[in-house]
Amino acid sequence: HAHTHTHIRTHVHQLSDILAFTMVQQTMASLEEVERVFGGSWKLTASENLDAMLVTMEVPYLKRKIAKAYKQTQRFSVEGDLVVVEQSTPVAWKRKEFRLGEETEEEVHGEKTMVTARFEDGVLTIEGEGPKRGRCKVVREINEKGEMVLTWTVGETTCKRIFTRLQ
Repeated sequence: HAHTHTHIRTHVHQLSDILAFTMVQQTMASLEEVERVFGGSWKLTASENLDAMLVTMEVPYLKRKIAKAYKQTQRFSVEGDLVVVEQSTPVAWKRKEFRLGEETEEEVHGEKTMVTARFEDGVLTIEGEGPKRGRCKVVREINEKGEMVLTWTVGETTCKRIFTRLQ
C-alpha cells in the first residue's frame, strides 16, 4: 500500500514537472511570437475618440491638447521573460514591463491599477481594474494593412489608435 502511494507521488511529481516545463515552453513561444508580431517601433498615424478618453481619464485640458498634438511612438521588445513597451512623444517617455499571465501594478494617469497581460492568437491584451475608474482594457492587434490597432477601453469609453511600423 505504501509502495503504491510512493509510486503515485513520483508520477504526480513527474507530471507537475512536465506541466511546469510545458508552461515555460508556451510562455517562451508566446514571447517569441510577441517579438515577431509587435517587435520594433510604431508611429501613431490616427486616433478616434481620443479626447473623450482623455476626459474619462480626467486628464486636464492643457495636457489633452498636448496629447492630441504629439504623435506617439511605441517600441516593443522582449527582454528575458518581460514584454517591454516604451512609449514616447517629444515631451514624455514611459517604459512599461509585463510578464504574460502575471498580475502587475501599473500607474495609469495617476491611478495605481493591477493589470494582467495576455497574448493569444496574435493579439496582445492588457486589462485590469483601478479603484476609481473601474475596468480598463488595451488590445493591440495587427490589421490587414499591417498597421497596429490599439483599442483602449475604460468604463463605457473606447478609443482607437492606429500605428504604422517604422523601418
